[in-house]
Amino acid sequence: MNNPQLPDFFRNSNTSRAIRVVLMRAVLFGFVFFAACPLSLHCQNVPPSNAILVRPRSYVGDEITSSDAFKKVLGKPPTDKSELSKDQDGVENAVKNAPEGGTERNQAMREEKHFAADSFNGEFGPWFKMDALPATSRLLQNAFDDTWTIGHEAKRVHLRARPDGTTNTSSYPSVHAMEATVLCGILKMLQPDRAAELDKHCEEIGYHRLILRKHFPSDLVAGHRVGKCILKQMIQSPAFKVDFANALQELRPYLK
Repeated sequence: MNNPQLPDFFRNSNTSRAIRVVLMRAVLFGFVFFAACPLSLHCQNVPPSNAILVRPRSYVGDEITSSDAFKKVLGKPPTDKSELSKDQDGVENAVKNAPEGGTERNQAMREEKHFAADSFNGEFGPWFKMDALPATSRLLQNAFDDTWTIGHEAKRVHLRARPDGTTNTSSYPSVHAMEATVLCGILKMLQPDRAAELDKHCEEIGYHRLILRKHFPSDLVAGHRVGKCILKQMIQSPAFKVDFANALQELRPYLK
């Protein structure tokens, strides 16, 4: 049997060399891309740079972050030496009081790996599971997503290095504090009797960010302040009112 003949295009030495180079580059690109994917998928609160622009909003429109009122609530990171020193002391004290292997540090690390709309589930009991409560899940997830988006837009206003020295996203303000404030506020509306426990959990989430050197105390203050502003806007949304009513109806058999 005669050996098949390659077309002249492929038998040309220069062409073959060029094709090999292209193929090698394609293989290398594919390796780098797929090796990097797992890292990006495990970053809970660090969005790709263009994700903020395409993520849809459910309850709060784009106009909130461009308003003068929002910028006033956001404020600025401290620049005064005494305030900066106070910030640093707050971080160091939190780190010192949470030794490696301790309960608080372990909880902080769990929240770093997974902080989401279901982070307050434990405050209600084993019956409070998102997969069994679709209306409640929708309400909390939409609120969480809106806050996440607004929070990362707010981070673009002031670039501040985190206490651990990283600058992938600004330390100011704390998005964890924003999200915790919004989720806590909604859950208190659903069950006011749990307000004290929910407020405590909200504060703990912020404190855990100090333990991991992810935020300064002033970042948390700004995050809580902005979170309250976002929640105030959310509850005026017709879509929020519908989803809240549905969640309340769904939870009524369980709530006291």
